[in-house]
Amino acid sequence: MLRLVSILGFSAFAALAIAEPMPQPKTAEIQQLIEKLGSEDFSEREDATSKLEQIGAPAIDALRKACTAENPETVRRAREVLRKVEQKLANEKTLTPTLVELDERDTPLDSVLAVLSKQGACDVVLGGLKPEELAKLKVTVSTSGKVPFWNAVLKVCEAADLQVAVVGGFMAPGATPYMKSSRANVRFARVLNKAIVLEARDPKTPRRPAAVYGAVLVESLPFPKNTSFGASSTALLQAWPEPRLQWETTTTVKVAKATDAKGTRLATEYLPPKSSDPQPGSKEGITLIRNANGTVTIVRDLSPGIQPAGLFTPNTHQAVVQFKHADKPSEMVNQLDLSFYATVQTGIEPISRAWGLLENQNSTGVGGTDVEMTARHEKDSNGTLVANVTLSYNSKSVHPVGVFDELPGVKGTANLGSGNHTVHGILVTDKDGKPFGLGLRSGSNQLDQNGRRITVKMTLELVHDQNANNPPAAITLWGTHARQVEIPITLKDVPLTVGK
Repeated sequence: MLRLVSILGFSAFAALAIAEPMPQPKTAEIQQLIEKLGSEDFSEREDATSKLEQIGAPAIDALRKACTAENPETVRRAREVLRKVEQKLANEKTLTPTLVELDERDTPLDSVLAVLSKQGACDVVLGGLKPEELAKLKVTVSTSGKVPFWNAVLKVCEAADLQVAVVGGFMAPGATPYMKSSRANVRFARVLNKAIVLEARDPKTPRRPAAVYGAVLVESLPFPKNTSFGASSTALLQAWPEPRLQWETTTTVKVAKATDAKGTRLATEYLPPKSSDPQPGSKEGITLIRNANGTVTIVRDLSPGIQPAGLFTPNTHQAVVQFKHADKPSEMVNQLDLSFYATVQTGIEPISRAWGLLENQNSTGVGGTDVEMTARHEKDSNGTLVANVTLSYNSKSVHPVGVFDELPGVKGTANLGSGNHTVHGILVTDKDGKPFGLGLRSGSNQLDQNGRRITVKMTLELVHDQNANNPPAAITLWGTHARQVEIPITLKDVPLTVGK
């Protein structure tokens, strides 16, 4: 079964990592399609719209120009296509997986996981009741080249009969709590919230249906014992992002298709988490684990029948889907096509940027729709170069970098002191990309009445790097940004919990 779902994972990810490159359309072909967006023939407009969406990134420049066309229909369609293309590219960029390669022959399991940990830049360790015995187990694992990180993890699980227990501090229901203090001769997780723990799978239970898309593994998990969601059949889905991916919450799940063993389509309903949180603590026979986000998950139930109804609440990495059948509750979904929608925090990146700065002229930043930035640089009465910057952004979704955060692709200079030369995430560079030293002459910030949007106003003194005289050319806000992502996957043979 695992071999099958591993292949399914590759299929889901083909567009991101292993698909053959599409032939690049010529500029003239793209321009012809742009012109047809305003055609008097509806079918011609629809066809051009569809083809431009399929072309994607190569059409972006032409679509941006079309957004200023005289024909309002051309403008409307160009904006809509551009929005979809940019959203798809952002989704793929955010979910780009870490690629790894395993080719281990008759190697101790713990050593295989050490190789995987190094390539995946996170601790992949053994947990469960007897990790010392598992560590010495010799396995053979080959990925036949570079593959997404989670596909390699599934390969290891298949070879050693393991399953995922903990990812980034979130625990699967029924998993054994991870304890590293008494583990001799076994690698341990240095920081559990940035690690993956694998444990032995109970041979009496079937393998979990699983699929991989980019940097995310989605599994169907059994509910904690004695959990009920009424008389319908219900599935618990767990998203396991790579630890480097800062997953904030699952926003919703949309089911495209669900069929039973006879091919009958099933009606589905996404059940959002209940507003009331379970109370932490323990009762005889029940262990409650508080997740990293503060929710509580039942991980062990030794005394059936004493769990209060409704105690289970999905955490921010989970989703509950209910299935309805005309005759009787289904116990299995033969094929489940769905999309997980979630909010994630990006890595450090440019959030908004203004190029081509000119002295004594206002410049507007280009970036996310929830960020506004204006900047103006000039010389004061003493001849000192200063920049006046105004930022306005949603403080819940945008987080400017700190002075000691590393900016990808940006090199600082020792001549201007330590740090990345930013103030409240703002970096000023010349035409060669060299940063200016910044000093905060004055500043203020104000939250709106909802406590969400913050407006920051700063006057910055700009100091040239040694032997540099170029004027400012760009002002950039660096930080992390909350982004909505879609994870389309297909699961096979999903067992359902039937309510009583």
